[in-house]
Amino acid sequence: STGGNGGAAMTVANSGGTLDITGGNGGGANSTASAIMSGDSAVIINAIATGGNGGAADKAEGIPGGEGGTALLGQVFGQSDYGAVTVTGTAIGGNGSYGAREDIENEVSGQTAGPLTLTQNATGGSSFNIGGHGGYAKSNLTLDFSSLSDAPSSLTLNVTSTGGNGGAAGMITDSSGQSQAVSGDGAKAISSVTGILPGNGAVNIGAI
Repeated sequence: STGGNGGAAMTVANSGGTLDITGGNGGGANSTASAIMSGDSAVIINAIATGGNGGAADKAEGIPGGEGGTALLGQVFGQSDYGAVTVTGTAIGGNGSYGAREDIENEVSGQTAGPLTLTQNATGGSSFNIGGHGGYAKSNLTLDFSSLSDAPSSLTLNVTSTGGNGGAAGMITDSSGQSQAVSGDGAKAISSVTGILPGNGAVNIGAI
């Protein structure tokens, strides 16, 4: 799913002179997916949510753009009796005056007595405003199958998080008319992953 983009900032004429209109915010997005198969049937699921971009700023007139839209993942789940299950969930924040934050935790899951591979990705939006901040990104995935008699034969877990880029350096004028040089900060990203299987089950994990 993909959110719509906001309209651009502009100055319009009215009966009283002119009116500055800030850029519209990007629309949010929400994706969820699930599939259940029997026997040794394989399951492959890929759910992607992408927030819309905020409307562009009118830099010449000093009118700010809109904020990026937030992307959300609902539960993304795949199941088979003993076939291979591969599930991927991705949330991408929209770009804008401030990039959208993305915080994804345990939204990707699956169940099978065969191989299970889960991937969860979060990407914060970038800022296109002078001095604007990029969007923070966090992806956390924790799965414990140690108490299940029909746990996966192998478990592969991958998580990624990418913080958004900050806005360019430049001069801005505050409400008192004072100008100052600013530069936008890139955002922090945090990835964490934990996977547990009973006995000697093979576990492969990666966090970027």
